[in-house]
Amino acid sequence: MERVTLRVAEGRRVRLPDGKVLPHDEDLVLDRTPFVRRRIAAGDLVPPPATTPAEPATPKKKG
Repeated sequence: MERVTLRVAEGRRVRLPDGKVLPHDEDLVLDRTPFVRRRIAAGDLVPPPATTPAEPATPKKKG
């Protein structure tokens, strides 16, 4: 099953089918189930904010 990294949208509360509430202050890695796809379509789950890629520790040598 495909996994996706998502975050609960600002001002939303998402309950899983078992009743647990997803935390809204952290990125979540979830299976892309029909439930998750419906929450994405409804705008309850969104991709996490983009981060700038880290610079490599040592520069690569061309040669």
